[in-house]
Amino acid sequence: MSARIAGLLAWCKDNAISIDPRLKIIESEDDAGITVLATEVIAPQTSVVQIPKNSVLSRRTCRFAGVINAAFEVQHLDLDEPNLWLSLVLLTELSQGTHSRWHGYLQSLPPSPVPLASFWPEDRDDIETEKDSKLACAWTRGTEVERLIQHEDVLPKLREFYISTVTPTLKKLELAPVSFRRFCYAYSLVSSRAFHIDAYHGIAMVPIADAFNHVEENQVHFESDYHVCPTCGSFDQCEHDEQDDQPSRASNPTTFKSSSEDDTCEMVTNSPIHPDTEVFNTYDSSAPNSKLLVHYGFMLEANSNDVVSFAISELEEWLEGLNETPMEALDDDEGLLRGLGASDLFFEVEQDENSKSGGENSSARFAINAEGVVSKRLFTLLVLRNMWKVQQNGEQRWPASDFFDWLRHSARLLFTLFTSIVSALNAAEDDEDDDGPPPTPIDDSSFTRETYVVALGICSDIDHLCIQKLKQLGPVDVGWGTDWGEILDVGAGGSSMAMPVVSYVADHVPISYRLLLRRSQELEWPSPMQ
Repeated sequence: MSARIAGLLAWCKDNAISIDPRLKIIESEDDAGITVLATEVIAPQTSVVQIPKNSVLSRRTCRFAGVINAAFEVQHLDLDEPNLWLSLVLLTELSQGTHSRWHGYLQSLPPSPVPLASFWPEDRDDIETEKDSKLACAWTRGTEVERLIQHEDVLPKLREFYISTVTPTLKKLELAPVSFRRFCYAYSLVSSRAFHIDAYHGIAMVPIADAFNHVEENQVHFESDYHVCPTCGSFDQCEHDEQDDQPSRASNPTTFKSSSEDDTCEMVTNSPIHPDTEVFNTYDSSAPNSKLLVHYGFMLEANSNDVVSFAISELEEWLEGLNETPMEALDDDEGLLRGLGASDLFFEVEQDENSKSGGENSSARFAINAEGVVSKRLFTLLVLRNMWKVQQNGEQRWPASDFFDWLRHSARLLFTLFTSIVSALNAAEDDEDDDGPPPTPIDDSSFTRETYVVALGICSDIDHLCIQKLKQLGPVDVGWGTDWGEILDVGAGGSSMAMPVVSYVADHVPISYRLLLRRSQELEWPSPMQ
């Protein structure tokens, strides 16, 4: 056992942190992080780690809580970001060295900054980033990583907070000045490791809980009772409950615990854990690789949460081509597609508050996911665009009321057609290794010529979107025939940071409906000109 791990475990014992004996804490292969292994079978619903809340590092528990909380109370609203304040807390404790109550824990943290993608755009001496961060940043051009970095714009906030709050607070505490680079180091640890504890602590550094690495299919999860008094942290009724500005806790059945119960955070198993395997947590079960790179400094080799979104500016020409009638239908995409049931043709986009408010960020609703499936909003736009083209090019011009009826009818025909093709494709893939008869041709008796024209138009449009997106990605011109292996060897130049980002870009390339079009022709889908 290394001195670093031994120091951490000794500190945990001194601070009443309980670790299941069937868990083994070891150094990671890169010697910078920590890995948790299971030595025996552990059943689901087992609490394997218990951390008293007075052992987490937050602005409530830190050595300089009085001064920091006083500054927090008069904070500027623009700097009301928990990560910034916890970074200040961590910075002050790190400055205390062995005199910090959390030294045994702090000495186990990575000695270098976590390579958050948020830091990559900067080429400055006051930010400690990997030498190849500039190359890695170039490879994020046109990706969701670049979009998220630009949207969050973290570095200006860090600088403002460093100047307005960190420097004067350290001076008031009579601590030695700390460089902006050192503050960014603290922020990288907070961004990649902090947990949300409760209404009193807010977010905090949680020893041992942060040692579990991330996967989508995790075996353990973090639990903490959130509903406590935000003023004193009490589970029991307290004097602050009578104050008008305090949120009610009466509706929460877990609020009023016995005062004899331990006030702890826990890591609890949610699936069986087998011996001699690593035990994983999930930092965010719905996080795509873009979020993992920006907030945590790593990515998964395959991430089912990845999407490729299209900005409003990329669709502007198409949107402008629709007049008020189809635009109303686009705004009512639920009405157009209602009753079609579950489908492999489109997926629902979970919207955050920012995307609900409209603007450029609402473009996330126009997206293609990791399976090559378009979002419902994008599917609706493509259906409307191509139906409108058919209507405009045809001899018959429907009044608005009849046009909506035709839209709904045609959308259902398209749904049936595409569903038939997907089913046939799946059957063809299953039969690829068999010498049996070819797949049964699609029964086209119910489909009109317009149905095929619209379907082909949708395929062509998605193909166009994908090609345009490919042209935006990375520092080199990539296309459908791109040799990603060669780019990894030559373009990334063996860069430890750029190589995974290039892999991300390769995964970012969406699966175009071009494949659907090509295979549908193989499956004897009649030409619209027949």
